[in-house]
Amino acid sequence: MFPLTFPPPITEPAAVAESYYAYCDGAIFSMADLLLAITNGMVNQQIPYSQLPADEWRDCSGNFLRLSSYLASICPGSEPYLAAPPGISDYEPGGPNAAGLEAAARSTRGLARWYHDQGRFVPIWYDDAQAPAQAPSDLEALRHLIKPGAVLWFSHGRPTQDGGLAQLFVRNDAHNHISHMGTVVGVEHDGDRQVIGYAMYHGRNVNKLASITLGHRYEGSGQRPPLGHGSQRLVGIGALLPIAPPPEDP
Repeated sequence: MFPLTFPPPITEPAAVAESYYAYCDGAIFSMADLLLAITNGMVNQQIPYSQLPADEWRDCSGNFLRLSSYLASICPGSEPYLAAPPGISDYEPGGPNAAGLEAAARSTRGLARWYHDQGRFVPIWYDDAQAPAQAPSDLEALRHLIKPGAVLWFSHGRPTQDGGLAQLFVRNDAHNHISHMGTVVGVEHDGDRQVIGYAMYHGRNVNKLASITLGHRYEGSGQRPPLGHGSQRLVGIGALLPIAPPPEDP
């Protein structure tokens, strides 16, 4: 049945597959395969980070919208499930880079809310993890969801369940709101099939081009949370497209 629920039950093949799968142009494709060509092409464009002008889509949420637009172009019919329509042009240094497209949301927080409304977002709470390097039980239970095709959201704060989703979606003085996002393009497991690291495409900061980074490890240390981004905790996981069942082996 399409679409599968998110997150998929741990007993479902979609939960244990190496990648998410999605319907694209009438067939089921691995998100790992779809994202490989898209993100390699975006890395080659050498997109510099900037929040202004906002309509050039060059910050972390903007790069996600660019990726979504490329995906919409190669997967006709997927537009209702993606935050940006098809039609984005490649970035040109010094060129007219306004996207000229209407996005479902423009900020990391707005996109998280949109994915929640779509039924493809699950929060991670840190009630039982006080220190930055501690892994909460939510992360232990949900880290299997990190695989190609997952969207990740991060926060400088320590959101707990009693604060609810609003603390993620709206800026607040506790800094529990979402402040960064990216898309998983690769994943690493240990011998027990537990996620211990991943590769993520994202717009980074004013000193770095948008790229795929690898330093997102489960072994938290000091101020680096497990499976986080720098000092930011992983606070939400989503599915870029509605998930489809993996094809059966021939």
